[in-house]
Amino acid sequence: MENSRVGSRSRNAAIGAILDQWKMDQKEGKEPSIEEYLKRYPEYAKELREELEGHELVCALFAILERESRFTEEEAKACLERSKEYIRQERAKMAKNKD
Repeated sequence: MENSRVGSRSRNAAIGAILDQWKMDQKEGKEPSIEEYLKRYPEYAKELREELEGHELVCALFAILERESRFTEEEAKACLERSKEYIRQERAKMAKNKD
């Protein structure tokens, strides 16, 4: 059981590093595709697809909220933060259920 936890932690660390690279690419103005990353890291494809699609969904939600005149920038950011927190909580539940 202990080895699976260590493996799980190192797998999560690797996925975290890949996601950090994704964010860095975006900040640098590159537009990486999800499929490109899945091909580059096939051993993490399932988790990466979930994370990256979730990230794109949250970004799209933020863009919509920001465009709507009834939302101020602060309200849109607050909604985004609530969405991020919900995603964090769901990830934690999923990780707990895997153990």
